[in-house]
Amino acid sequence: MVSKSLGELLATIPYKLVGPASDRQDVAAEQVRGIAYRSNCVEPGDAFFCIPGLVHDGHAFAADALKRGASLLVTQRPLDIDATQVQVDDTRKALALASSVFFEQPSSQLQLLAVTGTNGKTTTTFLVDWIIRFALSVSGDENAEDRTGLIGTVETRIGRTRLDSHHTTPESYDLQQLLRRMLDSGIGFVTMEASSHAIALDRVAGVHFAVAAFTNLTQDHLDFHADMQEYFEVKARLFTSELTRERVINIDSEYGRELVRRCSASGYQVLTTGFAEEADIRVLRSYCTVHGTQLMIATPEGELELSYPLIGAFNVENVLLATGIAHISGIDYATIAAALAQAPQVPGRLESVQCQSEIADSDTVKSNSLLPRVFVDYAHTPDSIEKALAAINAIKTARVGIVFGCGGDRDRGKRPLMAQAARAADFVIVTSDNPRSEQPQAIIADILPGLAGYTAYCVEPDRRKAIACALQSAGRDDIILIAGKGHEDYQLVGDKVLDFDDRLVAAEELEALFSRQHNSGYENNDNEVDRIKECES
Repeated sequence: MVSKSLGELLATIPYKLVGPASDRQDVAAEQVRGIAYRSNCVEPGDAFFCIPGLVHDGHAFAADALKRGASLLVTQRPLDIDATQVQVDDTRKALALASSVFFEQPSSQLQLLAVTGTNGKTTTTFLVDWIIRFALSVSGDENAEDRTGLIGTVETRIGRTRLDSHHTTPESYDLQQLLRRMLDSGIGFVTMEASSHAIALDRVAGVHFAVAAFTNLTQDHLDFHADMQEYFEVKARLFTSELTRERVINIDSEYGRELVRRCSASGYQVLTTGFAEEADIRVLRSYCTVHGTQLMIATPEGELELSYPLIGAFNVENVLLATGIAHISGIDYATIAAALAQAPQVPGRLESVQCQSEIADSDTVKSNSLLPRVFVDYAHTPDSIEKALAAINAIKTARVGIVFGCGGDRDRGKRPLMAQAARAADFVIVTSDNPRSEQPQAIIADILPGLAGYTAYCVEPDRRKAIACALQSAGRDDIILIAGKGHEDYQLVGDKVLDFDDRLVAAEELEALFSRQHNSGYENNDNEVDRIKECES
């Protein structure tokens, strides 16, 4: 990027000079070659923004940034250091606004579609991205896959290039740099997840959104937000911003309806979705099987039939929201319906895991297979577990089991609530999730009060053993839900990052179970409590 003057970068940000260079008259004209907020990323001529983080304070790294060549510091307080210091009220917000200017406001030149809410962000963004690529393809664009970008929990994608995601929503500088890269690569549409952390920490300050969409709000992140009201107020900021052009809101919750009231009071039009009768896009009839869902929906342009390979009422809400986002972005309903009929699996969102050997052995499938059906889902809140189990219970023909744990160093209050939600299963196996710095047994102790009086459960802290136990405890036509980690291919234990993917582990354990069954045979046991106790011993 071409360098910018400090005056350009901070044009909308009040600031003052402090320290030894406080009497300089030419500081606004000083050229800034780059921006950094991590000292180990500083290059000569950069402005270093001192960000007070949740763990470390960037002001403590100012000297290191100067040694690496930083030309000036942007701070929130004066530092006893011989350097040009520009003091602002909030370095986080200053970083966001300055980064937008430095990269020449890429969001204003893109169709940037943001989805926020506790649950459903990933599925909705994947669906919207798929619909847009499908629409571009059927319109004759041979390079449709190169025209869209995706930013979220599972992955970041620039056309066909996939990148790892370290945060649901990147830090403001990284986000602006990414949007610029997308724009320069020929991307026209970008669908992104906007987390509450990102909004609260001003990572999206200065970002222009073509569409902001709301899924729902349920208990989560109360280790970060003081309470549910604060959590909601943070989300609401995305919809009352003048930088948001269009709004699509699921009104199946009071939070969604309150958002609509606030937007209407501010003079903003809203496209509403949901099961609610007053929604602009709503369900008239629905039918769900283990293979997918069929809907008849009402839209402002008439009735529309949808068929797609996802299950669950919560995915109905996601599909309706995705439909609204796509339509308000210029895609006709007929094309949306055609796209959804061919929608791919969303990674780790009620993702089906099957035994490849069983699939290959069709005679076994037709005759004596005792293997259960397995789904892996990212459900890690009370609401998401409740909805995932409701989806599976709606299609079950036998029993349902769930394997779940709770993340360490996160909202402890939701742990027994997740257990209460898990009681909707016929049997439960409590295990470790990502314990981080906490002891797995301590986390499990917080979970178990939610299972008081519920007898069909066991505890197995080793996650692989817990998954194996669940599969061994299940029989033909049973369904096992492995909840909590979804798409993740790691487990955080202490300061270690271990290789662990629920989908791969489940597939391996299914293969082992199939092999034992195929080679020696065994009888189906319908008493899940006895089988759980066998696994526990």
